[in-house]
Amino acid sequence: MNTPSRCRSFAASVPSTHWRIGSALVAVVLLQLLFALSYLAVFHDPTPQSLPVAVTAPTPQIARQTAEELRSASHNVIDAHVVDTPTEAKAEVEDRASVAAYTVGPTGDQLLVASAAGPSQSQTLTGRFQQLDAQQGRKLQVNDIAPLPQSDSRGLVPFYVTLVLIFGGYLGTVLFGLLTTTRAPDPRAAAVRLVGLAGFAALSSTVVVLGSHAAFDVLGGHLLQAIAAGTLICFATAATALALQSLLGILGTGLVIMLFVIFGNPASGGAVSYGFLPTPYRDLGPLTVNGAGVDLLRNLAYFDDHDLTRPLAVLVTWSLIATAGAIALSSHRCARLNTIHHKIAPAFGTGM
Repeated sequence: MNTPSRCRSFAASVPSTHWRIGSALVAVVLLQLLFALSYLAVFHDPTPQSLPVAVTAPTPQIARQTAEELRSASHNVIDAHVVDTPTEAKAEVEDRASVAAYTVGPTGDQLLVASAAGPSQSQTLTGRFQQLDAQQGRKLQVNDIAPLPQSDSRGLVPFYVTLVLIFGGYLGTVLFGLLTTTRAPDPRAAAVRLVGLAGFAALSSTVVVLGSHAAFDVLGGHLLQAIAAGTLICFATAATALALQSLLGILGTGLVIMLFVIFGNPASGGAVSYGFLPTPYRDLGPLTVNGAGVDLLRNLAYFDDHDLTRPLAVLVTWSLIATAGAIALSSHRCARLNTIHHKIAPAFGTGM
């Protein structure tokens, strides 16, 4: 007797179900499009532009003239600027403020590069300066002050380790949210989740770093620092994912993918150096968790701990803002639910 009503109920639910499935599939297609456009924008034709090079010479006048000639002759590839001494120029390369240092000498010139910052840009600059010096009949000595080890001949280890840690950070948070609820019901629950994510980040980093070192002999000599750095990278990602889920629910998962995968990976400067990235990737990349993570691991492994402050500051900032945001959103939700409860409780008490 109830069969017709059940059929009508099922039929009524079909359009709604189809709409939800269709909307989800459209969202996936849009993410695919953004994925393709973002990665192709970076990887389809990497072109060097405005590579910062520190220039020194016996006199300030020669240095300024050389810098102007380099900028003019390189067609926007070299962004030369004058520094006072060769020591200062070398320090800029070590601190990643410049990608090379060019010193004009009385009988020959010297070029300092750091292949660990990106073999492609080091090779590009070496070729350019060799050509320029050959045209002027001058000799050029090239020194690589941060060479890559045989175990990481292309300098991609920091990028892939960071990628894996970020993947674990947001996937762990997303799975935890799907298995429970994407929104913590109160500040205490949010804090417990954050503590749990911190422990997960430490475990994840330890396994990834030690496993990578044991299998491929990478990050040697800096294992403890790399584990600590990896923990911060993973936690910054996980905390950000938790905050976005607390704010937007399941839609926050899509935003996490856009932030860390669609934009963050190509902008990180790991697979393609910052100097080869188009705007806004080259400007925003160092400010992302991905970019700061790659820079931190790269500087630990290949630059003798130079320039750690900036990437550390970026990762700590992401972690603090995400932590505060997740707890604040939970506090707001808890207060709102309490307000609703106090409003409706008297009505139930009176039998209405």
